[in-house]
Amino acid sequence: MNVLKSLSFSSVENLLIRLVYSSKLLVEYNNHEVISDIIKVSQKNNQAHQIGGEIIWNSAKSNIIQILEGPSICVNKLYNKIKNDPRHTNINMIACDDITEEQKLYDVWDASVIKGISTGNYEPSVNDFEIKSIIGQGGFSTVVKSYNSVKNKYYAVKIISKKKMTRNMCMILLFPSAKSGKNYH
Repeated sequence: MNVLKSLSFSSVENLLIRLVYSSKLLVEYNNHEVISDIIKVSQKNNQAHQIGGEIIWNSAKSNIIQILEGPSICVNKLYNKIKNDPRHTNINMIACDDITEEQKLYDVWDASVIKGISTGNYEPSVNDFEIKSIIGQGGFSTVVKSYNSVKNKYYAVKIISKKKMTRNMCMILLFPSAKSGKNYH
């Protein structure tokens, strides 16, 4: 008997796959607000299409890794939509395997955040800032305009030389940019 004749369209619909990919978010989308929106929409849509899995976001590196499990037609349709999403680049499929119901690792779709960044719990690190320009210099410090990719905000960061510090001084002081729209140039 011909194998193609033995497969019906309904059996193709019942095939399950696990697809894993990585991508890099563009700078303007690498922030908590955008990721929160993506998670909210994805949880609703993925549940409706019986897709389980997990998205893992590393804000410090702008990296996404996502695992998708579910009906092959739904997962492939979603992956093609993701490949055309303008918010990220460098989309690389890591794995794509047929699985059985018993091999599924995820019943629902969920999200993880690396670096402990969550609502109200974020503590900035020096690696979260990209220096844009010097605002001013003094005898003990330099103040720079810096972009925080996690919060998607500009800050004035005061950098103090270790050689000139006393024991009672802090190394870095953060000042969010003024709400009036003043830019630090």
